[in-house]
This record gives sequence, C-alpha cells and structure tokens, in this order.
Amino acid sequence: MKKKFIFIVLIVCVYIIAINRKNITVDDEGINKIIEENVFNYINNNINYDYEFNNFYLLFDEYNLNTSNFVQLFSFFKEKDYEYRIIEIIPYVNPTYINLFSKKSFLFYTEDLYFIVNKFLEDYKKTHYTYERNATINNICIKMVKINTANKYIKEFLTINNNIKYRKPIEKKFRTL
Repeated sequence: MKKKFIFIVLIVCVYIIAINRKNITVDDEGINKIIEENVFNYINNNINYDYEFNNFYLLFDEYNLNTSNFVQLFSFFKEKDYEYRIIEIIPYVNPTYINLFSKKSFLFYTEDLYFIVNKFLEDYKKTHYTYERNATINNICIKMVKINTANKYIKEFLTINNNIKYRKPIEKKFRTL
C-alpha cells in the first residue's frame, strides 16, 4: 500500500514539474548576455569586499606568459603601489617531463618580481638538468600563477588583461571578467 502511494505521489510531482516547465529559446546573443549577467552577478556577490585579500589562480591559456614578460605584466601592481604577493608559479610542462615536474612546486611569497623570475629559472633548471644535462633553457612558459591580493586590485588587473582567466582556490572552474 505504501509503495503504491509513494509511486502515485512521485508521478503527480513529475507531472506538475513537467506542466510548469517553460520552454525557453535563446539565440547566441541572448546566451552571451545571460552569461555576462551571471558573471557580473557572481563577481558582485563573491568579490564584494574590495579590500579583502584572497588567493587567486591566474590561468594564462590565451595570454602568452613566460619568464621574459613576467616582470612587465606583474609590474602593474608595483606601478599602482598595490599590495600583492606572488605565491606560486606553475610552468607549462612538456609531456616528456611530466613525471619530473609532477611533484615539484615553485613557491614564493614575495613581491620582488626580479627575485621571483631568477629563483624560478634557477629552480626549474635544477629540476630539468637532473633529467637532461645538456639542455639550454632561456625562457620558460608559465601556465598559472597563484597570487594574493585585494579583490579590488585583481578586478582592475583582469579588466585591463581581459584574456587572463582566474579562480579562487575553492572554485573548480576558471572564468574571465
């Protein structure tokens, strides 16, 4: 008796949901507008404390970041006299060397950009040379940077560099402004 009752209630619920569901058709422009509104709502709701400091992962898929232009890009914070710390650099790794770099972290907690680049190059070369002694490494592509800064500063940085994706450590997906 209970099983029949539960089954009937389930069917009624599914029927009610099916009747109340609206068919929405949206063109590409409408989808882009919905996505844009959701992103701005997300930013306003989740990055609403302008001077609260957080860690952010910055993904450089479309922006070609490497050790040659690293200082130039992140000097934005220095020029504006914004407080920030570079915490970690994650390089692009050739699949041949994936095991070599899988457990290697390039950690920093400083705002001295020249120190970061030099230390990163030094550590990367040490790790790489354990596998291949004769390699010449001059410029390393950077996949991701973990930075600690205020929400207001990162918003301004990402507005200027709109092809850089970001996420907080607790989030799973990267997004752009």
